[in-house]
Amino acid sequence: IDPLKTKVKSTEVLYYWLAILFSQSLGSELGEWSNHTVGIGQLGTIYIFSLLLLCLFVYWQIRRYGRFNVFWLAFIFTRPIGAAISDFLSNPVNEGGLALSRASTIASLITSTIIIIYLTSKNRSVIPIVIR
Repeated sequence: IDPLKTKVKSTEVLYYWLAILFSQSLGSELGEWSNHTVGIGQLGTIYIFSLLLLCLFVYWQIRRYGRFNVFWLAFIFTRPIGAAISDFLSNPVNEGGLALSRASTIASLITSTIIIIYLTSKNRSVIPIVIR
């Protein structure tokens, strides 16, 4: 299906973007809650939500059921991971970070994203594992 050629109702588009907005907000709050309220810090948040994401992946590989729910849960779980990685890179050392400048953090994240996109586009065998 070509999303640019597929006709969708404006209400479907609105619901989609509302789902994006609220799932991103939920993911952000889960990250803040685990980092600050629970007190596991940035690395703990990265580990916990990466483990949850891995559990979703294993579940999907075994069951192949609930693609819709697995997608949205994965979408929500990636938000705290990304925020915690960014915080870890940019926060001061006394707050558990590496104290990189904002510019260095952004450059690191852009470079990492480009490398990941390049590697997955070169190695197409990685992609079907998740999509099947």
